[in-house]
Amino acid sequence: MRRTFPTDSLIWRKAIKQIGVVVVLALVGITACSSSKELTRGKAKSLIEASNGYQPAHLSLSQQDLKAALADKYLAILTVSSGYNMLTRGPLFTRSYYNVSPEGEKFLSCPCKTAQQFEAGAQRGQCPITTVGTVRPHVVEVTGITDIPDAMGGGKLAQYRWVYDYDSLPSEIRKSLAPPQPQAWSAKFRLYDDGWRLEGLNQ
Repeated sequence: MRRTFPTDSLIWRKAIKQIGVVVVLALVGITACSSSKELTRGKAKSLIEASNGYQPAHLSLSQQDLKAALADKYLAILTVSSGYNMLTRGPLFTRSYYNVSPEGEKFLSCPCKTAQQFEAGAQRGQCPITTVGTVRPHVVEVTGITDIPDAMGGGKLAQYRWVYDYDSLPSEIRKSLAPPQPQAWSAKFRLYDDGWRLEGLNQ
């Protein structure tokens, strides 16, 4: 039986093919390594929105929101009187608070239910009126990323704008709320062996 042996050209083709595979794998590894060390705006946005500070929360109504909800009958005015005035034979002090009306109970919530709770809450600066449904904050855009060198090897500071998303709230109560305004914040990141981590948020 006659044996055949690979020609030199065939050997070279196989060798070149194997070298090509090695080069491609090396380039993929280099690209993956370099990309993990790069903090892009998209990656910063994802890390911020995944943090504990950007979980759904009940929205506290502003003074503008309270007045609008009062006009829409979702709130009512609760008048609380205390003390006794000997001269007028009436209450010594009278205070008024926003209270959730029966029509507004499916949209709004308040921890104070009685006059005594409103009085005690006012002294502590509490009794906020919030939405029953939750809203989620989301990052509108990351406007820039800069280096922040320090003793620990440095990190990155990302400037960004975020806003509450009201789409999850019922349309009835959304009409009483002022349009959400974007807020400018910053986020600090540090590079670890497993990639970038969010270390803090600042207003």
